[in-house]
Amino acid sequence: MDTQPSAEPTLGSTVSSLDNTVTLKGVVEAHQDIQVKVTVNDTDYTASIDNDISNWHVSVPQSAILSGGENQYIITATDPAGNSATANGTFTGTSPT
Repeated sequence: MDTQPSAEPTLGSTVSSLDNTVTLKGVVEAHQDIQVKVTVNDTDYTASIDNDISNWHVSVPQSAILSGGENQYIITATDPAGNSATANGTFTGTSPT
């Protein structure tokens, strides 16, 4: 039975775009069927994952981001055995350019 937690996920970048979304990107442990949930300012989003290279990304509506303010995030990575790892912090919201 797999009882080892996944490695802690990371937030690598945030990118504002003109389509009124902010894309958050990061890295998780390489694992088949790992799931990543990203919580931004108390709202949950399911990330898309490229398991081959361990990258994840999620688009968050611009309206959910505090422009010029501190935005809180929690990243939770869960493997197929139910083991999870989390990372949290803040990022500064920016207006799209």
